[in-house]
Amino acid sequence: MKIDKKIITNLREEYGDAFYLLDSEQFQKNFIELRDTFRSIYPNFNIAYSYKTNYTPKFCKLVDKMGGYAEVVSEMEMEIALRCGVKHNRIIWNGPIKNSQKLEEFLVAGGIDNVDCIEELDIIKGIAKRHPSNTINLGIRCNYEVGDGVVSRFGFDVDSDDFKKILDYVQDTTNVHFYNFQCHFAKRQIEYWPARAKGMVELIDRLGIIPERIDIGGGLFGKMDDSLKAQFSGEIPNYQQYASPCFHSPFISVSIALASSAGSSPTNSLVPIRQVSGCSAYVFSVMQGMPRKVASSATLPESVMIPFALLMRYPKKR
Repeated sequence: MKIDKKIITNLREEYGDAFYLLDSEQFQKNFIELRDTFRSIYPNFNIAYSYKTNYTPKFCKLVDKMGGYAEVVSEMEMEIALRCGVKHNRIIWNGPIKNSQKLEEFLVAGGIDNVDCIEELDIIKGIAKRHPSNTINLGIRCNYEVGDGVVSRFGFDVDSDDFKKILDYVQDTTNVHFYNFQCHFAKRQIEYWPARAKGMVELIDRLGIIPERIDIGGGLFGKMDDSLKAQFSGEIPNYQQYASPCFHSPFISVSIALASSAGSSPTNSLVPIRQVSGCSAYVFSVMQGMPRKVASSATLPESVMIPFALLMRYPKKR
C-alpha cells in the first residue's frame, strides 16, 4: 500500500480525522514470510493466529483463507472466528476463564479446548458425560521451569497431582480425544526458547507418549527498523534465527502482530496422543521432515502446531 499526503487528505475528507487503515497485502506477506521461514526447515509447520493481537475480521478471514488456525482466549473472540467463517475444528480456545455453556457448545461442535486448571476439568467432565456420542477435543496447558525468573500462574505444573489427574482423564475417557500439550512463556529473547523445547521433550520422554500436536505458545520479536531495535538492550533475532535448530530445538510457537511492522507477532504448536518410545528422537526428526524408525509398537503422530501462532503437522503414519 502506497501512502502519501493526497491519499490521507482524501481519506480524512471521507471518514474524518480518526480512522483505521488496513494493509491487507502487507499482512498476507508478513504471514507468509513467517510461515515459510519455519517451513524451510520444518515442512510440517503452520500458524495459529492470536485473535487478541488484532481481531479485525478482515485479518481473521485472511488467516483462515491462508490455512491458518484461530487461537482465541474469550467467547467474544470465538464468536468472531465463527462469524468470519472459521470452522470449529480450526479454532483453539485458550485461557483460564471460559463460559461453561459456550464451552459446551464449542466442544460439542468440534472445537479444541486447552484446559488451563483443575476447575475447568470438572466442567469438562460434565460435558463429556452429557454428550457420550460426541468426541471432545482437549489439550493440556503445561507449566514448567524455563529459567526466565517468572512463576506462571497459568496451566498445570507438570510435577503436580492435578496434572496427573487431567492426564489420566484425557487418556482414559472414551469420548475424549487428546490433541496436545500446550505451554506459553512471555520472554521473547531467543536464549529462553531452548528451555521451552527441552521442557516439552523431557515431559514427553518422561511420560512415554507423543500427543497429536505440540503447542509451545507464543512470544517472539517481529520485524522492526534499526531505529527501533536500538531501543532494546539485546540483539533482536530474525525469523531464521528463531527457526534454526542451531539456536534451539524444533518445537516453536510464536506470537507476532502481523498487522504491525514494529513490535511482536501472534502464534502456537500441537501433536494425537500415542504410546511411543524414543519420543524425542522421533519428534526432532519429524519436525525436520525426516521421520526415523521408532519402536515397532509405536503409532506415529499426525501433527504438530505452533500460536500466533505457528503450527506444524506431523506426516501420516508410514
